[in-house]
Amino acid sequence: MFVFVLTSLFSVVWALPVRPVSNDQLEIMDNEIDYQLLIYGAATIAIGTVIYLVVKKTSPSSPKAIKQSVILPGDERIHISPLTNINEDGTPDLIEYTYEDARTMYQAMIRGNEQSKNGPCLGWRPAPEEPFQWLTYQEVLDRAYAIGSAMVVKGFSPGQNTYIGIYANNRPEWVIAEHSCIKFNMITVPLYDTLGDDACVHIINQANIPLIFLDTVDKLNKLLKRSDEMSTLKVFVLMVGEVSEEIKGACSSKGIEVLTFEEMLKLGQENKKEEQLPNPDDVFSVCYTSGTTGLPKGVILTHSNLIADIAGVYEYTKDCFSVDPSYSHISYLPLAHMFERAMHGLAYIHGGRVGIFQGNPKLLTDDIQALKPASFPSVPRVLNRIYDKVMGQVNSASWLKKKMFYMALNSKRKALERGEICFDTIWDKLVFKKIQLMLGGQLRMMIAAAAPLSPEKMLFFRSAMGCWVFEGYGQTECTAACTFTYPGDVSFGHVGSVIPCCMIKLVDVPEMEYFASDDKGEVCVKGPILSKGYLKNEEKTKDTFDENGWLHTGDIGEWLPTGQLKIVDRKKHIFKLSQGEYVAPEKIENVYIKSLYVAQAFVFGYSLKSNLVGIVIPDEEELMKYAKSKSLDMTFQELCKHKTIYDKLFEDMVKVAKECNLKGFEQVKKIHVSSELFSVENNLLTPTFKARRKQIENTYKTEIDAMYEQVEP
Repeated sequence: MFVFVLTSLFSVVWALPVRPVSNDQLEIMDNEIDYQLLIYGAATIAIGTVIYLVVKKTSPSSPKAIKQSVILPGDERIHISPLTNINEDGTPDLIEYTYEDARTMYQAMIRGNEQSKNGPCLGWRPAPEEPFQWLTYQEVLDRAYAIGSAMVVKGFSPGQNTYIGIYANNRPEWVIAEHSCIKFNMITVPLYDTLGDDACVHIINQANIPLIFLDTVDKLNKLLKRSDEMSTLKVFVLMVGEVSEEIKGACSSKGIEVLTFEEMLKLGQENKKEEQLPNPDDVFSVCYTSGTTGLPKGVILTHSNLIADIAGVYEYTKDCFSVDPSYSHISYLPLAHMFERAMHGLAYIHGGRVGIFQGNPKLLTDDIQALKPASFPSVPRVLNRIYDKVMGQVNSASWLKKKMFYMALNSKRKALERGEICFDTIWDKLVFKKIQLMLGGQLRMMIAAAAPLSPEKMLFFRSAMGCWVFEGYGQTECTAACTFTYPGDVSFGHVGSVIPCCMIKLVDVPEMEYFASDDKGEVCVKGPILSKGYLKNEEKTKDTFDENGWLHTGDIGEWLPTGQLKIVDRKKHIFKLSQGEYVAPEKIENVYIKSLYVAQAFVFGYSLKSNLVGIVIPDEEELMKYAKSKSLDMTFQELCKHKTIYDKLFEDMVKVAKECNLKGFEQVKKIHVSSELFSVENNLLTPTFKARRKQIENTYKTEIDAMYEQVEP
């Protein structure tokens, strides 16, 4: 009876009008009760009874008890997907494509045009308050044809010997420029700011790029200053805005012509040239990896690579939700990376729509609410921000609202344990609706990439969003994904299982005591998603791809009993201490960030030293709470320099290290506390949010040397 009354009261409090959430406030709690709702008291009591008695489910799926990978006969213990057929000779029949009529990215767009009946293809918002405007599939194809024709008019030959640069943030012209290259079988080479100026010069020279599409005058000027070092560069195409006479003159003095995108469109429309369409094995793009050290490497990827990867992922997702002309995707992750381009391809091949955000991260939620996408691929940094904001508001709410939130979360968790993904239960209507509206209210798929989400956050998103939340793992060298969450699997702590377009094996790393016989070792991948190697870099190609065609990822994996892959370590970032012990810093960092007070950690050691030191960036929210409890009235920056904070941080890190069984030589003996997060913007993280270890070391060299003066004078 108590539960009946309690849930009825909860229903009254929570049955509030729902509205989209502003970008500045990811709010889920209102501080005022709309007293007009009291007239519905009787109805809400009935709703409370239903809450107590039943939770409706609408997207049931049985838990997958089957083993999620199959081991091929032989000593190598090669794993393939259970969805992969075996040929008569015992070899796996790896998926290379989904549709016979879509084996190149050009054919994918043509198929999308047919599937959608020339429906909306590419959308954008001209201004914050305006709705999305759309180009149809045929309009995109026509504009791509015109731009491609204009490039030929300017003297750039169709075919695989021409490399075209795209140096821009996501925008419709980016997609049109890429498809103009596809129509004339040219090769796209994306550039991006976080590569740095030296890397951009290296890429332009290595790929002999003669023409670059740019979205801002600032980027044009940045390249123009170094143009004397890039002899192949002949044409700039500014995607948006006008070109001043001053810029034209500056470019002309360097022997470079500058045109607007509209001028190129007009030129191509008036001088149509014969298309040269690609074959599946032709190179689609050279995608330069940001790298953690040294100059970036150009990964050569074919049309068949991308088509196979899309097919492998789609094979895992197609039974969970449909991708058709009603499907929409929000494009905000960089198109310079293959993950986002694969998501575009998944939409185009099925006639779906791609809406591109306005380019301002602060307006992203507004764009999402305007588009109401079916898919939202993301990275932990974005998802963590959403989670922290929501949970911060939950924990500051009244006891009643907080209690109801956790009751709802627990109910959805039990549904997940039964293998049910639910999006229209009563809990969704009364508790989670506002969170769902924050991301448009129509999500059916989220993808967490680049790094793992913690189990509690994965539980939150699967419950609150009521949609499939997939995780995956891969590298540019294998196009994008090589593992993905198996259909119906709602477990945590892994990156899914091998997808049907590749196979994976683990190989011994004896110096780190990882052995394939124990189902642990370096992750190696093979299949139609594998790159042809690195552009004009045979040495690095041989280092990464062995003579039998296996990609050596440098990541350490472990097969779980049910067949999923878990990434547990990194091979490349190991070093010896003076006593001869091998240290894997990323493994240690992953332990330290389990501390409540640690947001980021960087572990460092010299081979001539016997101890480790660390750079620690505290979790600002938790640190401020602790400071308040100690009556420390200071800014976050001031707290990071305070001895009380240092002692608390170090004490908690020692505790976590012991709980996780770090060996003595794996524990840092001294830390430096910094208030500035490692980020893409300060060049301490790659665009895929991996630590740039050499840059971090250089940035904090003074602090590192000072710590060693104290630890090992």
